[in-house]
Amino acid sequence: LDGFSRRLLALRVSRKTPTTAGMLRLVFRAMRSAGTSRFLVTDHGCQFGGKFKRALAKRGVTVVQGRVHSPTFNGLVERFFCTWKFWQRATLLFWKTDSIQRRLDSWATWYNTRRPMWVLGGRTPDEVWRGEPLPESWTCRERDSVQPVFRVVRRHHAGDLRVAAAG
Repeated sequence: LDGFSRRLLALRVSRKTPTTAGMLRLVFRAMRSAGTSRFLVTDHGCQFGGKFKRALAKRGVTVVQGRVHSPTFNGLVERFFCTWKFWQRATLLFWKTDSIQRRLDSWATWYNTRRPMWVLGGRTPDEVWRGEPLPESWTCRERDSVQPVFRVVRRHHAGDLRVAAAG
């Protein structure tokens, strides 16, 4: 997940806890498609140990790990997982890894291209990634040229203005 645009760069399902080699493949795949960043923020999973850090250091990437039990440090990813879990509870009814991955790929496309985010000014992650500007805003003030027009029609019953007609 890119920290600036919140664009989802890679998402992979695995049957077991990912290994260091599996995580490196995922990170390198994201780097091929999106470019190499200076920092990579991770948690303290066993797959993010010395071998992982050394492999990324060779490419000029610094691995940053927050303190244990500090979910706010990696808040962007935590918020992403909140969104993903909500979707997953409603739609993920498949049991095979391949079908789950296909669904995740289609969801990632939707997340990056169609889901506007308030924090991004109503733009999608792909729009921010491409550097598209915010749309021009327009104001609606009291002095605008459009004036509302009201027409009041009084209906009464049998000539008595105090009794409203039914219907």
